[in-house]
Amino acid sequence: MKTICRDLGILSALVLLAGACVRPPDSPTGDMGNVQASLQLSPTATLNTASYSVTGPNAFMRAGTVDVSRSQTISFTVGGIPAGSGYSATISGTATDGVTTCTGSGPFSIAAGQTTIVTIKVQCREPAKTGSAQINGTVNVCPVVDAIGANPGEVMVGFSSALSAAAHDSDGRPGALAYSWSATSGMLAGGTTANPTLLCTAAGTSTVTLTVSDGDCTDTGTVSVVCSPAPAAPALVRINEVESNGGTPGDWVELINVGGTTADLSGWRFRDNDPARVTAPAIVPAGTMLPPGGYYVLNEVVSGAGQFNFGLGGADSAILTDANDAPVDSYSWTAHAAVTYGRCPNGSGGYVNTVSSTKGAANDCPAGGMGTGGAAGTTGAAGTTGAAGTTGMAGTTGAGGAAGMATLQAWPGDGMVATVDAVNQFTSNLSGLNYQAGTGTDPDVMWAIQNGPSMLYRLVFDASTMTWVNTATDGWAAGKTIRYPNGMGGPDSEGVARAEAGSSAIYVSTERDNDNNGVSRLSILRFDTSAPGTELIATHEWNITADLPSVGPNLGLEAITWVPDTYLVASGFIDETTLAAYDPTRYPNHGTGIFFVGVEANGMIHGYALDHVGGGFTRVASLSSGQPGVMDLGFDRDVGQLWAYCDNTCANKATLLGVTGGHFQVRRFFDHPAGLPDSNNEGFTFAPESQCISGRKAFFWSDDSNINMHAIRRGAVTCGSLL
Repeated sequence: MKTICRDLGILSALVLLAGACVRPPDSPTGDMGNVQASLQLSPTATLNTASYSVTGPNAFMRAGTVDVSRSQTISFTVGGIPAGSGYSATISGTATDGVTTCTGSGPFSIAAGQTTIVTIKVQCREPAKTGSAQINGTVNVCPVVDAIGANPGEVMVGFSSALSAAAHDSDGRPGALAYSWSATSGMLAGGTTANPTLLCTAAGTSTVTLTVSDGDCTDTGTVSVVCSPAPAAPALVRINEVESNGGTPGDWVELINVGGTTADLSGWRFRDNDPARVTAPAIVPAGTMLPPGGYYVLNEVVSGAGQFNFGLGGADSAILTDANDAPVDSYSWTAHAAVTYGRCPNGSGGYVNTVSSTKGAANDCPAGGMGTGGAAGTTGAAGTTGAAGTTGMAGTTGAGGAAGMATLQAWPGDGMVATVDAVNQFTSNLSGLNYQAGTGTDPDVMWAIQNGPSMLYRLVFDASTMTWVNTATDGWAAGKTIRYPNGMGGPDSEGVARAEAGSSAIYVSTERDNDNNGVSRLSILRFDTSAPGTELIATHEWNITADLPSVGPNLGLEAITWVPDTYLVASGFIDETTLAAYDPTRYPNHGTGIFFVGVEANGMIHGYALDHVGGGFTRVASLSSGQPGVMDLGFDRDVGQLWAYCDNTCANKATLLGVTGGHFQVRRFFDHPAGLPDSNNEGFTFAPESQCISGRKAFFWSDDSNINMHAIRRGAVTCGSLL
């Protein structure tokens, strides 16, 4: 901005800031001239000092500073400047804020003896309000969830689904890949591993989310698990209490329904051991319904009172069959009870002499009376004496007497457990196991079955790594794929068993075809392990689906084992199709033993005679494992005891059964070893007595979930009978 003042009649100039004007004073005369400059500052700008310089022809130079700290206006004169043109004056300064700079310059000429007033336009500039940043970036490739799954995708409440994930981090930076799972419902086990399990705790759909992280960035994946309500257990009617002497109005037999649905007793038949009753049994009236937990009493007709035509003696039997005359339950005794014979615990245990008669109500059991008593029975540990024998939680079998189930006990062996497979040797779905002791130069073999993909493995022990590895020869190096007899399908194979010693046959229990996994297919398959190649085609299939209560497609045959005829006959095993002592000759082509299978959905065990020629089958027994589910079975042929195992559904507990009173009954109830993870251990097996060392033999578990990247673990169990 430039302002010219002419009121003095001379050319005058001002140094201006903010448009202010200052009139110059009179100037002297002579051969030299002077330059006068004045500076008026804005009220918002303050200078402490102003610097000036005057330059001109012949290298003329004059410079200095002016104190402006006491005034907003400045005027100064520079004298002794030779007359002439081509001069320039510059004024500069820095405001007191330390950052605003002011500068300006202007040309002028000098007339001798005069003072030239110079007008200089001074511009003050604030510093830039912007800056710059130097950005140094680092490159990180984020992790990726490749796949996420749940097997099965639908399970009942109280059961678990095995979760699995595949993920990768291409650059492996900045940290190791970490897994974190969450679920909208249910309980997760192993939530920081690649393969956790989800326990369904409530009906509905649980959305499971996996987050993988490399410490810098993440990726997620989701999968849904349908938790379906557990179906009611099927009706299960049992003879619960028997009065054979002096009842009201006479003898009577009490039935109980220990199942979960109502039983229709219409046309059911009851008789004692009188041969005449076979053709003239007592018939339950049509429309008779027995609800879960309910009682129904069959009363002998005496003096016009009662309903059914029978009479029970001191050595007699109570035999119950359904409307088709198929066996339901029976009980035999050799002498009248002091009061009554009743199941203890009520509805489920063996028969004991009750404390008092409780017709139509829960049995009055003696203290410790969880076993079965009878004539000439022997005393068991913690047992109590009955009228005609003895009872006890750990009693031993005598003529007519037997032991019953004990309370939960510690694992009968060592608590320490070690992994015996390589890291991620079986990433998931390893199920049943079976131990085959070596003979001669042949090594010990552990057979392992995988439910998806359907594979059978032949494992041998590698002493250099202390692990069980695939047999390297005869097509077993990576296991063998198994198929149905038509060469098709993918059997959801859960249990594995051998029968006669020296046979190359392997038997597998399956619950469905994985190629049609929404439909139950409860089958027992037989394979010849000596067949060449890497694929085994079943030589036989016994499809028993129609013979058993309906269960979900992933809740079927989890377990299988084989019990030799010699044990069954020697122990007095009762064939439930005849309610008489088991006679192997009734079942031609069945081999030399009975196959027992376990059902995951309800914990029931069923025994079958399998016809290897005609392909038929006969169910000879049905019994409870004593737990809500059964995941594997194993019969110890050396000592004659049947193991039934349940996985983390039941906190990895086991029951031990023996034949008592003609039937397999639970005799022991064991917790798992302290060192065994409470994981999805679906299979087990054990070494023979011949390999006992210091009173212990090896016991193995297979983990379907491959927790901590291991699927096979070894512990130890006490040798000898544990019954």
